[in-house]
Amino acid sequence: MQKETKLAKLLENPNIGHNGGNPNAKLWFCGLENNADDFCEQHNINLINGNNEPINQEWCPFNNFIWKILNNLNYNPSENAEEMYKSNNFFCANLYPFSCRSKKDETNIHELTGFTKEQYYNFCDITRHQNKAWQDFYKKSRIIICFGISKIESFIMQFTTSAEEFESAMIQYWQYYTNANINNDGILIKLNNRTLLICHHPSHKKPDIKNIVKHINKIS
Repeated sequence: MQKETKLAKLLENPNIGHNGGNPNAKLWFCGLENNADDFCEQHNINLINGNNEPINQEWCPFNNFIWKILNNLNYNPSENAEEMYKSNNFFCANLYPFSCRSKKDETNIHELTGFTKEQYYNFCDITRHQNKAWQDFYKKSRIIICFGISKIESFIMQFTTSAEEFESAMIQYWQYYTNANINNDGILIKLNNRTLLICHHPSHKKPDIKNIVKHINKIS
């Protein structure tokens, strides 16, 4: 319980674990977790003091795909990944502050929180859904391009502010799911003040860049 309380306290800081950019931008991207290996260990994040050192970016498939979207938007993104994420034109978030992709990551998470991988994911979803600081952090976004079909419900939970909005978003998702396959266009969900476009993760299956750019241009 003590570790759980410390994790909840850490999640009160909405700026933990993201790639970077301008959180006040209308355009947001959101991945699953940071691409750095052994994130907790490398970045000295723990549940005692919540240290968060800068993230070293590299040209992984995810960052490369973000670059292609920005280039298609004529944003002239930097060819240096770290510099790209200093732009004022967009913000790139992650659902989860600590990486939990490898077995070593899972061990780190368990030592830090006492949670299994799925318990950690669920705790973050519920905590952020109820967190006013997190809601204020993303409130100026107008479109959020989310990458990771396997976490549709998590994206919806973390970017809705009430049970009613969550229920409305889930109804849209299930209506789509029962009438069509989840293709390269992704799933478009209308919320009260913003739109979610939930796509395949580019490391698994490349989403349609032209479709993404089309929806982004609608808010410009």
